[in-house]
Amino acid sequence: GYDLMVGNGIGSNDLKDNDTHKSLTAAVHIKPLDRMRIGASFYHDNISPDGDDHHGLGLGIEEAVKQQLYTASFAYFGKKLEVLTEATYAANTAESSGTVNSISSYFYAGYRIKEKIIPYFRLDSSHFEDEEFYYTNNDVTTFTTGIRYEINYLAVVKLEYQHESISLLDNINRVKLQIAIGF
Repeated sequence: GYDLMVGNGIGSNDLKDNDTHKSLTAAVHIKPLDRMRIGASFYHDNISPDGDDHHGLGLGIEEAVKQQLYTASFAYFGKKLEVLTEATYAANTAESSGTVNSISSYFYAGYRIKEKIIPYFRLDSSHFEDEEFYYTNNDVTTFTTGIRYEINYLAVVKLEYQHESISLLDNINRVKLQIAIGF
């Protein structure tokens, strides 16, 4: 399959497009086996310094940024094993500072031990170059382990332990309980 999208891009909102540039997303995927999907995508945008974030506040950048995101993903949801992973390489370019790169990724694996009970593990990681000017330059690595109980296909309960290591802060440990309802 494939998707090709043109949009107003980052910094635009429901009422205005902050510049004349359009964002472009191109994505492809294959399904080589039942319950498996492998994909790749590319995103390009010219981000204007007078744009807004999602809350209507300024983006806080001093000059235009050319952003390119390259993403690869893999998903497999078998009868017992679940694996989901994705990695994104971001290249942000500004005229005064050149190009800086960052990499963000996650890996999730779960194993159905009973019809409705799935223990799982997740690793999330974001790494930024020291010169990063668009994203918050704060490396984060999070390890999560938990157990999910599926009430039905639209509702789950999760209990998880999370350890987060943030380069500019102390480590954070959390225990979370979540009830999620989809519709």
